Amino acid sequence: MKHITCTYFIVLVSSLLGFVFILAAISKLTDLLLFLETVRSLKLLPLWGQTVAVWLLPGLELVIGLCLLCRIATREAALIAGCLMVGFLWLSIYSTIIGSNADCGCFKIVVPTVFKLTGWWIVARDVLFLLGCQYLAMHTQNNLPNNKAGAEICK
Repeated sequence: MKHITCTYFIVLVSSLLGFVFILAAISKLTDLLLFLETVRSLKLLPLWGQTVAVWLLPGLELVIGLCLLCRIATREAALIAGCLMVGFLWLSIYSTIIGSNADCGCFKIVVPTVFKLTGWWIVARDVLFLLGCQYLAMHTQNNLPNNKAGAEICK
């Protein structure tokens, strides 16, 4: 029974995080100029780094989201997503401390402006996403298509 419950929870977390990353990617891809303005407002990267981040990040988020949703290379996608989430968490904390209301625009498609999170709520959201990534990384095995032993493990 524990294994079945754990498997369902893994599928739930993987699906939710997959949708989150896909929505974030689509939101950024539909308005790259807004995303570029947000990256530039933080003034943390040189101009060339800002441009690279704006062009690469949405694509990476889309691939991660599809992998998590389709359950292909779940552990690897969760590890990469976790690394991204550490960076996003750091940026959220930094942005909150300096009083910037910079919005990454990650969820503008589904979340009306009225319900937009700000400040420490964004930090809390990012911590929750990071915990989900950590859970998947710890409780899934390599499930690449050619790996016959790709079943989940629950300890």
